[in-house]
Amino acid sequence: MSLQMKIALTSIVMAFFLTGCERQSVFYEVTTHNHTFTLIREKAHFWSDHYSQYVVIANVPNCQRRYRLQTADTRLLYDIQIYDYGHDTHLWIVQNQYYLFDHIDCTFTGSNTPIEPPLSENAHIGEIYVDRAGKLTFRDKRIDRMPEERARMGTHRESPIYAP
Repeated sequence: MSLQMKIALTSIVMAFFLTGCERQSVFYEVTTHNHTFTLIREKAHFWSDHYSQYVVIANVPNCQRRYRLQTADTRLLYDIQIYDYGHDTHLWIVQNQYYLFDHIDCTFTGSNTPIEPPLSENAHIGEIYVDRAGKLTFRDKRIDRMPEERARMGTHRESPIYAP
C-alpha cells in the first residue's frame, strides 16, 4: 500500500471517529453581558452515552472560572432549574445535585444534600433544557413574569419537550 493510500485511509478513519463529537453551550446574563453563566455540554465520542458538563461563571473584569458539573446521561432529558438564592448567589438544581454559585467572586459549592429553593416565585430565574431540535435552551422565567417585556422584545419561549 502506498503512502498516499495510507494517508487517505487514515484521514477517512479519523473523520469517522470525529464525526460523533458534540459540543453545545447556552448562557444567561445575570445583569449585563459582562456578568454571565454559561453551561457547556460535551460528548467526546459518538459511541459515548454521557456528556461532560461545565459551567463558566463570568464577572468581567473581576473573575471568570470554569467548573465541572456531574456527568449527564445522553438518554435522559431533564431540566436544570436556576434560582436567585440571595446574597449574589444562584442555586442550580441538576437532577439530584445542588450547586451554589457566587457570581461576584466566581466560586461554587456542590452538594448531594437537597437545598430548598427560595419560596418566592420571583426567585425562579429560569431553566436550561434540551429543545425539540436537541439544542440546549435557556428559558427565562423572569421574562415569562413580564408579558409586556416579552411583547416588547418580540420573543417566544418554547416549553420543555416533555411538559404536559
